Amino acid sequence: VSAICAAPTVLSKAGVIKGKHLTSYPTSNVNGTFDEAIYHEDLVVVDGKLVTSRSMGTALHLGIKLVQILGLDSNKLSNSILFQKGK
Repeated sequence: VSAICAAPTVLSKAGVIKGKHLTSYPTSNVNGTFDEAIYHEDLVVVDGKLVTSRSMGTALHLGIKLVQILGLDSNKLSNSILFQKGK
């Protein structure tokens, strides 16, 4: 499962984030939305089969991480699109 920006709030409401490491758009983490989860401010967070990312601005980071998870050559892809990797 992959969720970006405010989408992890949907996972919270579905009750599937308890004890999971995740991230989201900063203002999504209000009013206890992610109290059951372990919240991080990293650009992309992977916890088992859950992959979350912060915003539209981190979409390429998420895409590269998904390519890596699928076992494909993420370095080759990153280099071909002149992508600067972040955290």
